[in-house]
Amino acid sequence: MTRALYFEDFKPGDRFESAALTLTEALIVEYARFYDPQPFHTDPEAAKATVFGGLIASGMQTIAIGFKLFFNEFIEHPGPGPRAGAGRTGVGLGVAEVVGGGTQVDGERRWRDRHL
Repeated sequence: MTRALYFEDFKPGDRFESAALTLTEALIVEYARFYDPQPFHTDPEAAKATVFGGLIASGMQTIAIGFKLFFNEFIEHPGPGPRAGAGRTGVGLGVAEVVGGGTQVDGERRWRDRHL
């Protein structure tokens, strides 16, 4: 991103893509050992016997990576931004899978019009 974007810059249908990050076994295991120490996150051999059939990233790690990619790409300048929703990971991410993301503006609503 080369300049700050403001409310008036976003139009319905706009799409924004983040950079990508390739997960490694080391990234998955390091995160899981500290935050989510379950065998299918921390032990490649034990993970083979699970429903996933191999090592997968923690759902929380998936959300954290998504936030990192979003932050690096879109929050270059401080200020108000889009609200984060609940993350849905669907299936686990495995070693060497590439993670990316994007967002789309579906509409607009001024801050004072929001119902919190």
